[in-house]
Amino acid sequence: MNFIPIHSNDLRIEQPLPWNLYDQDHKLLLKRGAIIKSDDELKKLSGLSIYRNDNNHSDQPESSLVPFNFKHINLKVGDKLQVKVHSDTKMLHNPDGNDYFTAGVIGYVPNKTLIVYLSNVNQLVGYPLLEGDQILIRFFNGQYIFSFTVFVEHVIKLPFKYMHLSLPKHILKQTIRKSTRIKCNIETKITHNNQSCTGTITNLSTTGAGISVRADLGESGDTIDIAFDVAFQEKVISLSLNSKIRTSQISKNEIGVLIYGIEFIQLTPDQMVTLRSFIYKEIIDNHSKVI
Repeated sequence: MNFIPIHSNDLRIEQPLPWNLYDQDHKLLLKRGAIIKSDDELKKLSGLSIYRNDNNHSDQPESSLVPFNFKHINLKVGDKLQVKVHSDTKMLHNPDGNDYFTAGVIGYVPNKTLIVYLSNVNQLVGYPLLEGDQILIRFFNGQYIFSFTVFVEHVIKLPFKYMHLSLPKHILKQTIRKSTRIKCNIETKITHNNQSCTGTITNLSTTGAGISVRADLGESGDTIDIAFDVAFQEKVISLSLNSKIRTSQISKNEIGVLIYGIEFIQLTPDQMVTLRSFIYKEIIDNHSKVI
């Protein structure tokens, strides 16, 4: 295992770490994704000999992460933001509640404040966000995920509930490729030659899926239809997708189970948006699902 020295200039306050950090004895100090919250924490790290693992880039982010400027995100009024309450705030206000909620953009004042409203005002019940609370925001524009940490500056209750947030000091832009595939466990109905059966979608992308099924669906090049539901933003959306079999094999783990790789064909724009949005949500909820 190879270790590369890290200089304090490589670290940023309020920005998720892109690697695991180790001390001079190669003991783990901070996990990738942890946030350095203050100058004091950064100074403490600066006084240590710290390293990251460079063994086959195993500590690098699964997708390309690069710094980005806030104004280039081009947020528009009504854009939806995925908001994750920072772990410290969650423990103080709602240790057993949902980590995420959705906020809509009202607007922003350059170099001063980002103004957002809550899509469901009841989400503040049990989450009495206070001035100074730290939250993580992610925004998906159909191609990229932008993520940044901000602080609650003001919570306004009248004439409706909205918040003034600090503008981010650092932003990460992550490319979501068309081929990005996630692990999943979604029940699906499969139709082939006017016969139907049920199966399980074990992995999913915007271009295709992997299906586990106890039935013979045909050979490579055959066309099938699959129907399944996806849930996000408090909605359940049903999808019915025309697909083509590309690969098939016998499962090594389950007797009588076949594993098919399928390609989606002739997706409508709405179906594409739904798939992208669902996959984005799953990546946000648990990045370990990325294959």
